[in-house]
Amino acid sequence: MLSFLQLKSENIPTFFEFIRVNYTVVVAFFQVLHQHL
Repeated sequence: MLSFLQLKSENIPTFFEFIRVNYTVVVAFFQVLHQHL
């Protein structure tokens, strides 16, 4: 469990980096999704 939490905490910066890089893609995806709703 502790090793899992350490791995998760180490992967958090990578996750935010992924979000920052793909921010425009995510925004465009939500805009398209909102239009289809």
